[in-house]
Formats: sequence, C-alpha cells, structure tokens
Amino acid sequence: MTKQPFDEASAKQPKQESQDTIVPKIVEFEPLTEDEEKEKLRLERKVERSFYEAGIALKLLRDGRYYRNTHPSFESYCQDRFGYRNRRHPYRLIEAAVTIENLLENCDQFGHISSPIIPVNESQARPLTSLDDPSQQVKAWTQAIEKAGGKVPPARIVKEV
Repeated sequence: MTKQPFDEASAKQPKQESQDTIVPKIVEFEPLTEDEEKEKLRLERKVERSFYEAGIALKLLRDGRYYRNTHPSFESYCQDRFGYRNRRHPYRLIEAAVTIENLLENCDQFGHISSPIIPVNESQARPLTSLDDPSQQVKAWTQAIEKAGGKVPPARIVKEV
C-alpha cells in the first residue's frame, strides 16, 4: 500500500456532502394581502370542488344523452372525450356529486350553515355513496368530521364510520 502525500490545500477544502447529509435551506415567503388571501381561498375551493362540478356535468351529459350524436354509449363517450380508461370512473364522479348535493342540502345539520365541510375529493365521498338513505349519508359524514377533529376527514376515516 502506497502512502499518499499530505496535501494541505485539499485538507482545507470542505468535505463533499454525502447523499445522507441534510442541508437546511431558509425559505422566505412573501405575505399575501387580504384580497390575495380571499382570492387564494376562492381558487382553492374551486379546485376542491372540481370533482363535484365534473360529476354534475357528467350526470347532465348522461341523463340528457348528449353523447348520442357521436357515440353509442355514455361509457365510450367518456373514454374518448375525457380519457377515462376505467369505465366506472364517470359513474363514481356522478355518485359523489349526488352525495355532495345531499350534504349541501342538509348542511344545517353540520352547524356550518354558511360554509359546510364537504368532501374535497371523490374518494372521501365514495364510502357515503353506498348508503341508501340520504340521512345516513349525513349522519356518517358528520361522524367522520367529528372523528377528524372538525376538519375534512380523509377517506380512511370516512370508510371507518
């Protein structure tokens, strides 16, 4: 084994960080104005409700048979037009939208009349769609909210109640 000569210059160089080294970075965030905060909240709610809006639109397309001039079935229309590979997906969105409408109609039971807590994605609404009675949906959703500490519960909690 040959000894390498000591190189004082390289000894003063900082060691290269390994992949396991975590280097914290300080990130400064720019505060939003009150109007910007309101706009952010409005836009976030639109994103959260996009699955609901899609479900309502799909229901209208299906019920009105607006696909009939180009496609033999609603399923093939959704696959071609929206790229839904899973034939069940548009129906899940429709079922979730119907459930959301039920929750919105009965939001006074939540104690949040002006701003009800509703599912923000289809997977949170999906367990409720299997309940036949709309009042059962409301009861289960209310229990899930309580179990989640008054916040929008994850799908896991909704499935448990």
